[in-house]
Amino acid sequence: MTERKFSAGEVIFNEGEAGDEAFMIVSGAVEISLTSGDKEIVLATLERGQIIGEMALIDNQPRMATAKALKDTTLTIIPQEVFQKRLDWLAGEDRLISHLLTVFVDRLRKQASNL
Repeated sequence: MTERKFSAGEVIFNEGEAGDEAFMIVSGAVEISLTSGDKEIVLATLERGQIIGEMALIDNQPRMATAKALKDTTLTIIPQEVFQKRLDWLAGEDRLISHLLTVFVDRLRKQASNL
């Protein structure tokens, strides 16, 4: 997997975009936010070791939120193909956990749409 660097303030991905990769934070910090009416709601600030952008790969829906680098940030790119292989493996090994992932993502999207 390759790395990508983002400068402080740079948008990594935007709410509503199609997602074809997830990211693991190697260094730096990322703010996750969404728009509700004319307000921006900050959902989380994430740092080293955390993954962003995974929801779009789990349910093949547009990005639910915007991710922005809060400071200079390095991310490891997790391509959709790599992520999908792991999801397929999980579905074959443990259908319950695979199903729970789908349920959790669906619930998060519904909660976000009610903000």
